[in-house]
This record gives sequence, structure tokens and C-alpha cells, in this order.
Amino acid sequence: MEEMEPKIRAIREYLVAEFRESKVEAFQDGGPSGPFVFRIDHGLRGAALHRVVASSTVLGAFTSTQLLDVLSRWDLAARLREAGLRPVVVTRDGLQVEGQLPRQMPQPVNPSR
Repeated sequence: MEEMEPKIRAIREYLVAEFRESKVEAFQDGGPSGPFVFRIDHGLRGAALHRVVASSTVLGAFTSTQLLDVLSRWDLAARLREAGLRPVVVTRDGLQVEGQLPRQMPQPVNPSR
């Protein structure tokens, strides 16, 4: 988990910067092997706005800097706004809104495999 903390912090900081009026929480769903979930809540009402899901495998494939780069290039914030309450899943190849076919995404630069 320690090696994941800087990556989780980086994603959380990206989301806080993009959704300034909102509260961002990060937690691991389903125990130590479960995915990391980032929940963005409306700041005033506390109602859920958006969710991002990323597995340990995906987080392990990138450095913190690479994660910030690909999330910006893939425009995670815009995808979240489009998706509404549907979770956006971060994969090695791009972003996937649950219940939609995948979009072609720009390839990440030098992901660790």
C-alpha cells in the first residue's frame, strides 16, 4: 500500500484541482486486493457527483507523474462530467465509463509494465 500512497495522493490532488467546490475521498473497495475508488461529492449538499475507479494493477503500471500526465491528456475531468453518476474506470489504455463502449485514447508515454 505504501508504494500506492503517492499515486493515490496525485489522483486525489488532480480531482481536487478540477472539482474545487467538491469534496474528494479516496478508499480501497473490497479489501487489500480491491480497486481504489475516488468519490467526488457536491461540496454543499454532500451528494455524490462522480466516481473514479482504478485497480492496483493500473496504478502500479504508472509513476505518479505519468498518472497525472495521462489523466490530463485523457481529460478525466471532462469524462467525469459527461458520465455523471456512472463510474469512470481508469485502465492502462484509457478511460471507460461503465455501461459505454470504450473510446480510443491517446497512448500513455512509457508506462511501466
